[in-house]
Amino acid sequence: MTSSTATSNSYDVVLYPGNPYRESHPDHLATVARLFGLEAPLVDGCRVLEIGCACGANLIPMAVSVPTARFVGIDLSQRQINEATQTVTALGLTNIELRHGSVTEIGPDDGLFDYIICHGVFSWVPQTVREHVLSVCSRNLSPGGVAYISYNTYPGWFMRGMVRRMMGFHAKRFVEPAAQLEQARALLDFLAASCTGGDPAYQALLTRELDILRQCNDSYLFHEHLEDVNEPMFFHEFVEQASRHQLRYLAEPYLREMVAVNIDPKIIEVLQKLGANIVHFEQYLDFLRNRTFRRTLLCHADQVPRRDIGPDQMRHFRVTSLLKRRNPEGTIADDSPWEFTRGGQSVGVSNPIHKATLWCLEQAGLPGLWCGEIVQRAIEALADCDTVRPPAVEGEIRDLVLQLHVQGLLELAINPPRFVSEISERPIASSLARRQAAAGQVVTNLRHEQVKLEPLDRELIRRLDGCHDRTELIEFLGDALRTGEMTISNTAGPLPPDEQTSALLSGILDHGLNSLAAQGLLRA
Repeated sequence: MTSSTATSNSYDVVLYPGNPYRESHPDHLATVARLFGLEAPLVDGCRVLEIGCACGANLIPMAVSVPTARFVGIDLSQRQINEATQTVTALGLTNIELRHGSVTEIGPDDGLFDYIICHGVFSWVPQTVREHVLSVCSRNLSPGGVAYISYNTYPGWFMRGMVRRMMGFHAKRFVEPAAQLEQARALLDFLAASCTGGDPAYQALLTRELDILRQCNDSYLFHEHLEDVNEPMFFHEFVEQASRHQLRYLAEPYLREMVAVNIDPKIIEVLQKLGANIVHFEQYLDFLRNRTFRRTLLCHADQVPRRDIGPDQMRHFRVTSLLKRRNPEGTIADDSPWEFTRGGQSVGVSNPIHKATLWCLEQAGLPGLWCGEIVQRAIEALADCDTVRPPAVEGEIRDLVLQLHVQGLLELAINPPRFVSEISERPIASSLARRQAAAGQVVTNLRHEQVKLEPLDRELIRRLDGCHDRTELIEFLGDALRTGEMTISNTAGPLPPDEQTSALLSGILDHGLNSLAAQGLLRA
């Protein structure tokens, strides 16, 4: 979040830690537009505007990953713009412009942008500024462009807003931000310890919100709950406000957020009767889910999204799976069930076509496979399965891809990956990740995600500037071991120098390079 009003400088005092938001990357926005039948502008060569770019943690990685595109970021916090500018200068980027100023300063002379991003601004600025954000999205968005706006929503924010107002009442008696934060947390502790013996429903709701807020860092707590402005709204109100600027609701960043997943079919039937259109349907879903936050995509009113998404459309996409097979027993051809997991989610399959599909995607890793490639590889994997006929494979695969995408278990994309999976003679890591690794363990990969590096990966990535071949990298590992900068251990403890052979170092290098490639950190 970052403020966009001319009188607010709280983000200079309490910095808001930036993050990459994968769902806001133009590659992802273009994919969602294609899924709904729109031809979004090509990402390579596009223009992107971020309103409230803060320290550039979201915009700068985009400029690194898409060097042929042009990026403009604007933010009211001079301190955060200065920090972002330092990063841009250190990376030598020439395709990004950073401005200190307000969103109200963006006008027709700034030209058209194919993608406009406004994350963490809309709910946290006055109504006049919100109107200007939408005006920019209408006036400065190219004819087929996509705008992304995040905001807090009701009904979930009714309870959260009550806690915010309690903390504000208490903390505003103090002047310094540090004292306000300390007192806000003190009030949370007091309420948690004292709110007993009363209304059990109120106590349960309050306890839930307090548990959430206790996990938040100071910056989030300050800017989300102690700022003067934080105005949530119902989803239908946001859409109505956008429509007054000739903007149409396109979608949410993920299809799973728009459909009634894990809801009783009888309830879905009622929702479909109540929801005369998609906006009404999703508003009722928000009522059911007590939703607190949305990231809504908009397009021009003359763009008409197609809502009847079907399996046949899957042929246009590259598919990536982060699912890993849990049980190694059985073969693709037999009827033994296979379970694939991702985080806390899992999917069980016994159909040979489904098993072959998920197995092929697991083998492909992060780069994924175009849907046609999945079909080809699955047919090869099913060569020994007498019960499967090749003509049936493609339809079943498309059905499965759509079904699992709706559940959030498979990713779709329309562009090739921005990273490479094959390790070159002189490997090159993202310049941004190399810079970040010098300062800490968390870096942004070329999938626009934050990843936490293991010690070996962190030390290795800093040397991957394309100037060092395999021999030189092995020498680096040897030097790092001799100086004690790195250690190699087994169950008995650190390995003595005479056991740190060239073969061992070569294996360690392979492990490190493969790890970095698997995390989307290497580029061509």
